[in-house]
Amino acid sequence: MVSMIVSVCFLIAFAAHGLKLDGTTRAQVGGVGEDNRPLSRKQQYIADKKKAKHSQEFKPTPTPGTTPGPYSRLPNFTLMARVYSAAEDELNNFLLPSYNIFWPRNLWPSSRLKLMWDNESTWDHAAAWRTLKRWKFLTNAYEDTPANGTLCDAMRTTGYARQQYSNFIVDETLEDLRDDEYVGFVDSDTFFTTAVLPEELFDWDSAQRKWKPRVFGYNSCCVDWMKTTKKIIAPGQTAGNFMTVYGFPIILKVDHLKAIRRTMTSKGDFASPSWDETFRKICGTGSYSQFDIMMNVLWNSELHDEYSWYLRSQSDAQSPSFHRGVANSREYALSKNDFHHPKLSMMEHATHRKTTTKNVSQYICTYDHLNPLDPIVRDTCSELSVDQMAAMRKDRFVDEMASSGGTGRKRGGLWIRWRAARKFGLGEKAPSDEAMSRSMQEHMDRVYLHKEAFPWLQ
Repeated sequence: MVSMIVSVCFLIAFAAHGLKLDGTTRAQVGGVGEDNRPLSRKQQYIADKKKAKHSQEFKPTPTPGTTPGPYSRLPNFTLMARVYSAAEDELNNFLLPSYNIFWPRNLWPSSRLKLMWDNESTWDHAAAWRTLKRWKFLTNAYEDTPANGTLCDAMRTTGYARQQYSNFIVDETLEDLRDDEYVGFVDSDTFFTTAVLPEELFDWDSAQRKWKPRVFGYNSCCVDWMKTTKKIIAPGQTAGNFMTVYGFPIILKVDHLKAIRRTMTSKGDFASPSWDETFRKICGTGSYSQFDIMMNVLWNSELHDEYSWYLRSQSDAQSPSFHRGVANSREYALSKNDFHHPKLSMMEHATHRKTTTKNVSQYICTYDHLNPLDPIVRDTCSELSVDQMAAMRKDRFVDEMASSGGTGRKRGGLWIRWRAARKFGLGEKAPSDEAMSRSMQEHMDRVYLHKEAFPWLQ
């Protein structure tokens, strides 16, 4: 297991504050003092006491006679982004600072962040070195060039195709996989808007006593890339569209990638003797989504019950493009519509000029019990009005509009997409204010229960 390194925030003052999370200083890690000399017996005793206290704070001892709770069984989890040198600015402005703010590294020690780069590129190696120097909590990995003829530029560029190809073979490229590893795929231009707890990404199955990844999608039929997905699985077996920012990070068990590739190479229009040949055929279609393919294959596999599925009804979708029909009208699929019990989305895309770098940190302002001395709280929250923060809360529940007729209204650098939904006559389908407020409060209560994991909370 890759050991988790004490975080270094993108603001020096915030970094100094963050080092207090475990009750020790850098000098106390590893049993040495600031001058690299061994700690005295008394110093070591004090350090051990602080470490023990920290351990108790984040791993409560179960009551005698009871079964250890879900937090004693947290999954091995890797958040991964397939990147290249040109994405360095996006990483530094969006994904990495938001991870630094919202990911509870001390609370979830079996989780980690990895960036996957092109191994043959000296530019990528240089960017990876600079990125690691700035954000010491991450780990870099490298992938060799696929065989000639595997990639194509029918959809965007060969670089885009390589990213899609890479995510299908993570189990073959990550060299330090742990047993029962889960991976959460993100893009370099995505960023966290919500404090992450295991409960926000996984559902706890009390009967089986294990965590199951949440999978979010729309039970809708007609997004363009779904045509390719339908050529892989049996007719009428698609569950819906899973390429949506509402579902990021896209989580699956790493070991299940083998089953996904086996299905793709043995069935459907793209069956081939090898995975590379199958991907080349898919790439040549000019419209495909690796996440949509992955999740629809899993939905129809013997691995289905390893996941917790949420399929928003197409009639509830905020985007007009989703109103053309249902992907799956069977009772079981329809029962997975959880729209009326809204859950928070974790991430946003920093695209279409709707986001500024400052938005990444502003999302902490929507929480209660903020620490007024924290630099981010002090420097960003004072700029936001009550209305802006209310809009940011709603922004977590509603997917973005995909219509040329309008993209919402910009206020203070934020795109208020739920207002755009009302403009198109879809407002009655949105979650009620009461339902969203209830879900938000439940989330805040969970986060505050583990406030030690988030230094911006008081």
